[in-house]
Amino acid sequence: MRLKELDSLRGLAALAVSFGHVLMLVPVGVAGTALTLLAFTPLHGLWDGHRAVLLFFVLSGFVLAVPFFCGTVSPVAFVVKRAARIYPAYWLAVVVSIGAFSLFGRPHLNLYELANFVSLISAHTAQKYDLVVWSLVHEMRLSVILPLLMVPIVRFRSRWVLLAGSPLLVAGFYFGSSGIETAYYGWFFILGAVAAKHIDRMIAFVRAMTVRRATLWLLVVIVVYGALPITDATDGQPFPPMEAAVGVATIGLMVFGLARPGLSRILLSPVLRFVIGRDARCRHRRNRHRGFARAGMARVPVGRGPLNSARPGALRADQQPP
Repeated sequence: MRLKELDSLRGLAALAVSFGHVLMLVPVGVAGTALTLLAFTPLHGLWDGHRAVLLFFVLSGFVLAVPFFCGTVSPVAFVVKRAARIYPAYWLAVVVSIGAFSLFGRPHLNLYELANFVSLISAHTAQKYDLVVWSLVHEMRLSVILPLLMVPIVRFRSRWVLLAGSPLLVAGFYFGSSGIETAYYGWFFILGAVAAKHIDRMIAFVRAMTVRRATLWLLVVIVVYGALPITDATDGQPFPPMEAAVGVATIGLMVFGLARPGLSRILLSPVLRFVIGRDARCRHRRNRHRGFARAGMARVPVGRGPLNSARPGALRADQQPP
């Protein structure tokens, strides 16, 4: 089953990354000052690429975890499918990037860089021709170890899983190596996987809310996701507790998008899906988001497991919230 609401959230995040890259070119002046002021509002989420990357990690953990709650999953088959989905698009993007670079200069490729390009899971610092694949490196590494991570997530209480995984957030204070960064973003993967375990209950809880209460909580989620400062004011480095809050807010956006008919209609509106689809075709074929977007497709299996309440018709007409 395809959860198109989550596809729309993923598409909006991809747009935010695109806008963020474009706005880096905006000169200091009236426009730059306006953007600085708007950065303190929830509108910041519309162009803050780093928040969007956190959303990608949470969404990937969520979608990839669902099959593990529906039955037995072969770890080998899982990794092979992930590689088949990510590597072809990634290799094509790298080849095109190196080809484009060749039009203006001579690529200087050594054995280390070639091995890095082929494997994707080694240090992303060797990426000179397609720098935006840095997050896809972490995505692939986490995909490889996800079957192992799912063992405690499936067997133990979620509160203990998140508590045991909390030291991964500490890695965010010590960015400097690729491995440490992967450990840090692993927490967001775990958060998404834990959300998949409880998604039916969360959807039912939000559907039972009154319109007023749901609106207030949705506003809180939007403010946290878009306006909460996530970098240290002194050095501009990520501040893990704030980023963790944004990760939790991402879960809120996903649940509200699936649970509330009004928000679902907005996410599924033809205009929004046309803009998102057009952006994905026109922009993200050239960079890592093509691989990441495919990796984070909101497609889940139909049958046992979570997301029963997200299926059309899961609630009778008299159970539908206003």
